[in-house]
Amino acid sequence: MKRSYAAIAVIVVITVVITGAVAVYQSRGSGPGPTPQENLVSIVDFNFQPSSITVSVGTTVTWKNNGSVTHTVTSTSSPVPFNSGNISPGDNFQFTFENAGTYTYHCSIHTSMTGTVIVQ
Repeated sequence: MKRSYAAIAVIVVITVVITGAVAVYQSRGSGPGPTPQENLVSIVDFNFQPSSITVSVGTTVTWKNNGSVTHTVTSTSSPVPFNSGNISPGDNFQFTFENAGTYTYHCSIHTSMTGTVIVQ
């Protein structure tokens, strides 16, 4: 009887280890660079979430308006300016960062809303 409990315990430990290894492998994505979910900035209420994101050159960042009012994503510093125009609730805006640098931005309607994209 003790042997069967020991065998079950070993199987459980092996299953946990394999499951953990699979989760780590999947979280790294299938290729180099961040996964698309990591390149998403959610606009919720009157905040950009996350307020700062770091990406590689050539990465497209998507801002999704999950709030109930219209917002914008408007750069406040170079190297390359960008402006989404009005983003209605449920809509999104994408911008591909081709140049390294630190890009600060805000909502031109609600100027206290700010964020940063760091491109390496």
